[in-house]
This record gives sequence, structure tokens and C-alpha cells, in this order.
Amino acid sequence: MIQKPKLEVHQFSVGHALHATGQVLEIDKKSFFLGKGDVYLIFDSELEALEYMKQTILEMPDIECWMEDSSGKHIVTIGRNGERY
Repeated sequence: MIQKPKLEVHQFSVGHALHATGQVLEIDKKSFFLGKGDVYLIFDSELEALEYMKQTILEMPDIECWMEDSSGKHIVTIGRNGERY
């Protein structure tokens, strides 16, 4: 099971998955999450997280990124097909 990070109110977390399969990746964006390891990167603003996600998809179009807020609510998923809310 993926452990969600404990975030401050102003922070956002970003995770990665393979676009084709939805397989969750660790933060290195290369290793599959197999129950242990780090999944989420933490950002101090939503804008910072969005910029990271967009740049990551440009560099690695075979993955998608999703963002959650400090309450664990899904904010957006970004992949090669655009954004999903």
C-alpha cells in the first residue's frame, strides 16, 4: 500500500505512473513501486508542482503525473493526452 506523505497545508505531493499501464513508479521514475519505497515528491506550492509535472511529461512522455493536496485530495493528473481533473 502506498503511504501518503504528511503535508503542511500549503504543500502538494506529486506521484508518477506509466501511462500505458498505470503502474506506479518510485520517485526515480524508473523503478516500479512494489510496496516499499518513496512514491511522492513534495512541493511548497501548487504552481511549483504543476511546472514540475509539465516539464516531466515533456521529457518523459511515457509516464503521467498526479498531484494531491495536503488533505490527500486529487487535484490533477497530467499525461501526454493532457490534463484530467
